[in-house]
Amino acid sequence: MLSLLEMSVTGGVLIAATVVLRAAAGARLPRQTFLTLWGVALARLLLPFSMPCPASVYRGLDALDVTVRRAGVAVNAGGAAPFVLPEQAVERVQGGGEAFLLVWGAAALSLAAFFLLSHLRGRLEWRTSLPAENSFIADWLAGHPLRRRVQVRFSDRIDTPLTYGVVRPVILLPKELAGEAGERLSFVLAHEMAHIRRWDALAKLLLCAGVCVHWFNPLVWVMLLLAGRDLEVACDQSVVRMHGPGARGEYARTLLDLESRRTRFSPLTSGFSKNALEERIG
Repeated sequence: MLSLLEMSVTGGVLIAATVVLRAAAGARLPRQTFLTLWGVALARLLLPFSMPCPASVYRGLDALDVTVRRAGVAVNAGGAAPFVLPEQAVERVQGGGEAFLLVWGAAALSLAAFFLLSHLRGRLEWRTSLPAENSFIADWLAGHPLRRRVQVRFSDRIDTPLTYGVVRPVILLPKELAGEAGERLSFVLAHEMAHIRRWDALAKLLLCAGVCVHWFNPLVWVMLLLAGRDLEVACDQSVVRMHGPGARGEYARTLLDLESRRTRFSPLTSGFSKNALEERIG
């Protein structure tokens, strides 16, 4: 079993490598490449065990007869005699570990409560929304079936389209789109349906879990931001593939129009996110 610090350090190395690759070749590689790399880093952060690997750093240290960790004992390379730490020093280390555990737990619970409140606010908006009674939407859903039942509802409490739910997904649209029946609404539905098909709600839930556990690691916050952007761009690319290259200009104008109204941060929802709008338009 790996310790929390080991998980955070190794996960941080993977995040840093992905950030460097994204900065160097972000425009030349498919966005799914980075989403896969974020998934690998997230698995390293959340799974407390390691897979056997012949190129492991720890295997190399074992070959050199170096002991990396042993409670209360420091071992030199080359089989030198161990140096036993004084008992008082061991107690100080243990006491510091207990203090860190208390601080870590309090911060993790606070973040979990923040994300939970965000989710509950979304549930409240869903309960006060109205079912979509729009023949265009009904026809569009019939033409793009999904195994999971998808609800489309309208709400006067949101500024831009959002998607909630993993098992029973809901596309929540601003009330002003209730009278739409054309390409603009088709763009919105295609984008939100792409989030649902890709299980992005589950991906965001796992990203938030990674932040709650490793809140002390700044690279994890970087992953939350950049992975969220990549999820949005991947859905944008899906919309362009569906409607053809000729629709890129109109889709870009739809993004600009809807994003100009966004007024809040929603970590557990997917939609027309305002993050790096310039990158998405590009």
